[in-house]
Amino acid sequence: MRSKDNKEMRLIPRGIWADRPRPSRARVVSGFAFAASLAISATASAVDGCEVLLCLAAPGGWNKISQCVPPMQQLFTSLAEGHAFPSCSLAGAPPASRGNPQAGSGSYAVPMPANYYNQCPAGTTALPVGSYAVMAPNWIPADNTAAWVQQQTLYAGIGDGTGLAPASGTATSTLPPEVCVSGSPIGQVNYLSNIGAARFGGIAPMTVNVYSSVTILQPDTSPNVIGVYIDGALYNQVHW
Repeated sequence: MRSKDNKEMRLIPRGIWADRPRPSRARVVSGFAFAASLAISATASAVDGCEVLLCLAAPGGWNKISQCVPPMQQLFTSLAEGHAFPSCSLAGAPPASRGNPQAGSGSYAVPMPANYYNQCPAGTTALPVGSYAVMAPNWIPADNTAAWVQQQTLYAGIGDGTGLAPASGTATSTLPPEVCVSGSPIGQVNYLSNIGAARFGGIAPMTVNVYSSVTILQPDTSPNVIGVYIDGALYNQVHW
């Protein structure tokens, strides 16, 4: 039994955490305590829910681990055929509703509402549709001059991307990026733009919020997405 346990644990090879900040020991233990028991777990589904949960949570991506490729391909085929997402009795309790994926408890994976875009990273929020932002970590009120403002990049919000899809026959690269802003605005600037200029007969004045940080997320090629939650918090999103 010991050798079989060791074989299962090689799903996460040494050094795989190098691609992103290593979670704390307590977080890993609480989120993946089931990993050592994969060899003796069993589910009613043809797809091993515990195995795919472990692969979905791999920091470098499941496709970087050769042992994860077969079960993940099996999972995607099963989902495409309309089967339910496999459960893992050793993990947490997923939510009852797909429309509210964060309502589960503990650590689990669950299909999320269709969206070409990932949710914004922790500590940031999606810039609402119709809103604009400028990023300037060292902004001071004296910067609110026409010359300074015109040198900045103006970011347009699309919300969280819900409902956006490429036109028929076009690639997802034609979709605009999702704009994620950090915290509250640190200031505002007066921006002159031709956005909505028809209402003003020329250049339209806008008041634009300034943020210390702006993160840009490009759309994925598929709207099918699985959310991985560790201790109730969104940890990873996998499109398929």
